[in-house]
Amino acid sequence: MALEDSFPHLFQITSDKDATVADFVSYSGCGVVWTPCFRRDFQDWEMGEVESLMQLLYRYKTIVYREDSKSWRVGSRDKFSVSSFHMEVAKRRVRDFLWKAIW
Repeated sequence: MALEDSFPHLFQITSDKDATVADFVSYSGCGVVWTPCFRRDFQDWEMGEVESLMQLLYRYKTIVYREDSKSWRVGSRDKFSVSSFHMEVAKRRVRDFLWKAIW
């Protein structure tokens, strides 16, 4: 999930459009602290979206001092395979899968 797609307005006012989520996390004695940076203070009407973003960020557990990595959590194994991807797509009954977008 790209935060740019989920929070388009906040993306417009972010201070670094090329930053990753990992750029905004730090660790203290109390745990994880998220500090996304924006070009200006928020308006009152933007606070709902800011709250939603922060709730989303704090929902995920992070591992301290470990490189970001991708994982595939479908099926009984955490290892990606074409077969596991096909089974997941077949379960969801996706009719018009955009295979041309992949290749």
